[in-house]
Amino acid sequence: MYSSSPYKFHCYCAQCSGGEAGKYQFVTQWTLARHRKKEAVKGESEIIPEVNANNEVIPSSENDSENNGDEDFSNWQVIENDEDDASSCMDVVEFNVPKVKLEGFQSDVVAFIAIFLTYFQLFFISEYAAEIVMKFANDLVVLLHYEPIFPTKLDTLRNAVGIDYTYKGMFRLVVCPECHTLYQPEEVHCDSKCTFSEFRITCNAPLFKPATIGASKMYANKVSAFNSIKYALTVMFSRPGFESAIEAWRYRTRHNNTIQARSLLFTLNVDWFQSSKRTVYSVGAVYLTINNLPRSIRYKKENIILVCVIPGPKEPKDTQINNYLQVLVNDLKELYYDDFFTCTAESPNVPVPVRAALFLIACDIPASRKVSGFTSFNATVPCNKCSTAFPARYNTHLQRDFSFGLEDIDAWSLRTSIENRYHAKNWKEATTKRQRADLEQKFGTRFSALHDLEYLDLVRCTAIDPMHGLFLGTAKEMVKIWRTTICDLTHELYLTDADLKEMQKEANDIILLAQYTPINQKIASDFSDLKADEWRTWCLALSPLLLKSRLPVRHKENWAKNGTPNMHFHLHLKDSIQDFGPIYAFWLYGFERLNGDIKKMTVNYKTAFEVTYMKKFLSVVHYGDYIRNLPQGIKQNPVMMSSFVYLSPTPSDSLVASSVSTSFDFSLFVSAPLCLNDTFTGAEILPPDTQASARHKVSVNRLTQAHYGYLLAFYRLVYTDRTFTSALIPEDHDDLSTMVLPDISVFAEIEILGQTYRSKASRTTRGCYIEVACNPTIPGKEAEMRIGEVQYYFSHQLQMKKTIIPNGRVFAPNAFDEHLFAFVRWYNAPLHPFRGFECLGAAYYHNSFRPAGSDCILPVSRIFTCVAMKQGYPDNHVVFLPLPRKTIGL
Repeated sequence: MYSSSPYKFHCYCAQCSGGEAGKYQFVTQWTLARHRKKEAVKGESEIIPEVNANNEVIPSSENDSENNGDEDFSNWQVIENDEDDASSCMDVVEFNVPKVKLEGFQSDVVAFIAIFLTYFQLFFISEYAAEIVMKFANDLVVLLHYEPIFPTKLDTLRNAVGIDYTYKGMFRLVVCPECHTLYQPEEVHCDSKCTFSEFRITCNAPLFKPATIGASKMYANKVSAFNSIKYALTVMFSRPGFESAIEAWRYRTRHNNTIQARSLLFTLNVDWFQSSKRTVYSVGAVYLTINNLPRSIRYKKENIILVCVIPGPKEPKDTQINNYLQVLVNDLKELYYDDFFTCTAESPNVPVPVRAALFLIACDIPASRKVSGFTSFNATVPCNKCSTAFPARYNTHLQRDFSFGLEDIDAWSLRTSIENRYHAKNWKEATTKRQRADLEQKFGTRFSALHDLEYLDLVRCTAIDPMHGLFLGTAKEMVKIWRTTICDLTHELYLTDADLKEMQKEANDIILLAQYTPINQKIASDFSDLKADEWRTWCLALSPLLLKSRLPVRHKENWAKNGTPNMHFHLHLKDSIQDFGPIYAFWLYGFERLNGDIKKMTVNYKTAFEVTYMKKFLSVVHYGDYIRNLPQGIKQNPVMMSSFVYLSPTPSDSLVASSVSTSFDFSLFVSAPLCLNDTFTGAEILPPDTQASARHKVSVNRLTQAHYGYLLAFYRLVYTDRTFTSALIPEDHDDLSTMVLPDISVFAEIEILGQTYRSKASRTTRGCYIEVACNPTIPGKEAEMRIGEVQYYFSHQLQMKKTIIPNGRVFAPNAFDEHLFAFVRWYNAPLHPFRGFECLGAAYYHNSFRPAGSDCILPVSRIFTCVAMKQGYPDNHVVFLPLPRKTIGL
């Protein structure tokens, strides 16, 4: 009878034989493969005998044979640590693209099932649930008289499917719990203490602590996980389309010979998040994004490098962050000054050079102070853009008067990179704490590890964060003032509970844009727990309409007398926009989402769980890379590859950028809606990523007779040198005229430069109201802005005939030109003028449409922006509030 026991393989390794020739133990096939692998790398594993991957220090007298060949988690991690040794993996990442290694599987089918289950657990279920599934599958195949296909432990399965491919570039450093000094594992032992010394004071903090169970093991107090930038770039360059995506920006207008091929510019973000709601434990994360990538894919987590996870429970103080940044700086120096070669998808056999430099530091205010070496926002000189010294408010040292200097902004003394480096050097060379404190108070500068990057201008390249400053900072602070301050006129709060309930009711009646988060019931509950995106909705779409009749005008000037640090930084926001482009390029929404993704990952909150964060994050973000590098037996099976899509929509090609049109001019397209003297035909070159959403495609249809007449009239209006005939009147057609067919493709919505424009044909009307610039009715006046409701979007194929002009030249070839339009109904002017909303940029209209005509046919390139609508005004009037449109460039 068939035996269901998996322990039937003879293992003669040193661990199982105890050093005696001919002695063996019965183990599973997974343990046998693992022990053989361990024997092969035994020489390397002896380099760091005292610290294993679980951050345990094991005394030399302890024998590994106590595990008896069992599939023990710590034993599996020891082998993994041997594979992931930083020094051994660096040679690999510099010369070739790594491959996934599968071990111990009976067939490709079994390997496929194991891979699917491994990632299914990572995405959807707990480890315990996955092990139950594994045990059930083993029992099932035993009942069918086959051998078990899975090991008993999930960690063994992960090792067998080679998931360590995704985090081969990860390495660990021991961290001092007091001063955050970093140590290589081979440099320390169980009795080591921190040797960092400053101002003749040595830290002397113990680096290890006893295990909670058993006194024979010691654990590192803190461990930080790092990810090799070079290995991450090697994996990214192995993706199809990645190399062309980072070169997409070159199709824009630029100076010649400004940058070489495969030269990357990074944005650095450092942030902290609470790992658990139950306890106060702050974990830090260091990210790098690649600015060469188009913004549409730049902040996808697959394209972001998680450089480091900083252990908690508290944030490093002041310059202690430099210990972590120095590891990053060392890599950046090598990428900038030295030659780094790696194979790419376009050059799989010949390594090509890659260079990189740090270009931008995008952090919130507290983090940017630490990272870039500036003093805190309540210091005498808190600003990283100017050297203004703010006096104490009300003769106290608790708060600064940030309204100081507002009367003469032009007199502010702006910081320079040369002065910043000079003051940072003096701070670093100071011999006492008192000297450093005096320098900080006078110049507001500390030394940062980023100062070692000679090319980096920390003054200019440290951006002002609009997300935390504008939305989570000033907006939140102003609401707090209005909810706690008594008005002199009414002797009540500026915003009472009754006001909040009325405002909530009005807010629910405002039709917002597609990409603005509604604030459901949170206004009535005293703005409780609003997220940054909801504060953005409040600032841009709701507050102009809801606060208009509730706050006195003089109170809106209160900020000039009671400024905050954020308000001062707002005055420098213009500089960051001029340097780095629209705020979408450097605000922190993408990084905050990453923090949330890491926080959601399940960990046991035991020793060094920050390492688990790093492992799981890298396993998830490199899922597509892992699938792409599987053995050919699995990759060539369409059934297996299609099954991986169940776990992720596009596991292998999610990072391939859209094609880039060399003829598209971004600046020209953005400014086109205000070019009233130009003629728009509907066949303009649109952004390369513009797509009429196939998911919301209504039909391939025929225009109604009335709408067809409007389209025909439009063509005759814009193509004055052509003759157009109606397909409904064939007798009018001749050889030189162009017949306009009534067939169109209708779409419910369209996306342009990241902004979603919807229509009445969509499932929701949010985003179907647009604003368009039109020629003024009175000559010499400014352009008139017209508001309309999009009924539907459609594309139309127009077959252009050859046209012979007097000199005999052929005007245009015989071809089908695609034209993209919106069919828009325009709102009527108000019955009686009301100018109370002009100061808000809002418009007052009657809730009815003008008679339809050829002006209802609108080329989509003429859309200026989309608007929010609020109903409920007297005599059936509505108010429209134009909102900023997204302009995600290449």
